[in-house]
Amino acid sequence: MNALQQSSRNARCFPTPGIAIEPSSLWDGASADARGAVFAAGQAAGRFRAVMAGQLLYEHGSPMRHLYVLMSGAMQVSLTERCANEGRRERIVDLAVAGDVLGFADFAAGTHRADAMAIGDCRVYMIKPRAWNRIAARSFDVPSLAELAAYELRRALRHAMRLRLNAMSRLADFLLELNQKSGVDTPGTGPVLLPSGKTLANYLDLRHETLSRTFHKMESLACFRRAEPRVLYAVDWPLLRKIRATTWRRQV
Repeated sequence: MNALQQSSRNARCFPTPGIAIEPSSLWDGASADARGAVFAAGQAAGRFRAVMAGQLLYEHGSPMRHLYVLMSGAMQVSLTERCANEGRRERIVDLAVAGDVLGFADFAAGTHRADAMAIGDCRVYMIKPRAWNRIAARSFDVPSLAELAAYELRRALRHAMRLRLNAMSRLADFLLELNQKSGVDTPGTGPVLLPSGKTLANYLDLRHETLSRTFHKMESLACFRRAEPRVLYAVDWPLLRKIRATTWRRQV
């Protein structure tokens, strides 16, 4: 299966919401006016971009000129690594959803160190760092570049620590992070939509078979219900927090 076919499959399970930005921990406390100012700056500069499923937003080695505000859709950020058998392996280092800002991790280097590919159709605003800084200087609600750096560092550290956990704790922490971004931690909310098993296994550094067994085990513990392989219902968020805090033997 080629990348475009895989992305089309992911689009059905990790769908794009409307144009309104989804909640994200980066934007906690930001007013609607502040968000509107950032997006208006992108529109005024004519930097709105639609990225179709399977297309690259940016690629490894390209100049870092903009911050990318993901308005809708989802993207995977991946590195290509050499393997011991002299082959190459794609490693997904980030799964970005609506409300995330991409590209800032490469700000200091000046060039992108990874590829960002759309999972399903995406809408993106492209804003130059200086323009972002000017907007942040006018409004305390808009995160500054320093706050963006701190946010990216927290996300990177969280994922690094996640990969030191066992399979159940990794999956629990991933779902809890999705919850923080989408604000679904309340009874009676809609289903939780996931990327493909192949994409998620890569991101969590698990074998596909291990991830499948983990889903079945957690479903048997009543962590959630699955009417479809990539759609979760009745998620027990307090139970996921307990599982995340459990320090069991690491599984791969």
